[in-house]
Amino acid sequence: MSGLALPPLKATFVVRNLVGGGVGNFTVEVHPDWSPEGAARFGELIYNHFFNGCRFFRVISGFVAQFGIPGDPGLATSWRLRPIPDEPVVVKNTRGRLTFAAAGINSRATQMFVNYGDNHALDGEDFAPFGEIIEGMDVADRLFAGYGESAPGGKGPDQLELLRLGNHYLQAEFPHLSYIERVEANISAAELSRFVATDIESHNFPLMFKVLLLVGFMAVSFACWASHCYCCRRKKSDELSEIPQKRFRHETVEDEEELRHLFNDVDQQRGNSV
Repeated sequence: MSGLALPPLKATFVVRNLVGGGVGNFTVEVHPDWSPEGAARFGELIYNHFFNGCRFFRVISGFVAQFGIPGDPGLATSWRLRPIPDEPVVVKNTRGRLTFAAAGINSRATQMFVNYGDNHALDGEDFAPFGEIIEGMDVADRLFAGYGESAPGGKGPDQLELLRLGNHYLQAEFPHLSYIERVEANISAAELSRFVATDIESHNFPLMFKVLLLVGFMAVSFACWASHCYCCRRKKSDELSEIPQKRFRHETVEDEEELRHLFNDVDQQRGNSV
């Protein structure tokens, strides 16, 4: 997707359960020139209404507000299997900028965070911002931060449990989390569809695995068929090769018997002549 010219995208997040109650909005402007892969994935998530119902599950005052794990565990798994490649850091992680979270090399998928401060330390760890809040940063500052750092390091939600159980886990144990009601884009669905990657562009490993599995199955099937044909031909060849041997042994026996008869006749003739 990095080679595509993407349309300008601004996305407004409608957020509920803010500190002090009520609903608020903040608007993100996407910069494909900062992070082409990140911008494309963000647009694809918006196109698929991915963020609806997502909680801000890790909010640390002065640091970050992290979100991007959907309430449906099955949906979370399917997107985690479609990571995007890493990119160089073009701009710094300053206050208000959005950046994809990562758990290793080429592991960015759906989780991202809003920088609450100037987190320059993240620049050296290859966290590349792809957009920034251009309106409503005061709303982002009101995201509920009472649970703090995620478990097991803190008292906040355990991400593994969230991935396994979804929003039922958060609603039961962390009911005060702020959440995204919906996201409104400034462009049409047709324009948003340009952010949607093909299976190859989106690194659709499940599909690639299925293709490789099919190719492997066909290769094994062909090998078994070829081996079966070879064994059948070998067996037939062995059977055919035994026929002359049997015939030769049979003819040899007959020749020896005939020789014995001949020798007996000669001996008799010699005896008679004496």
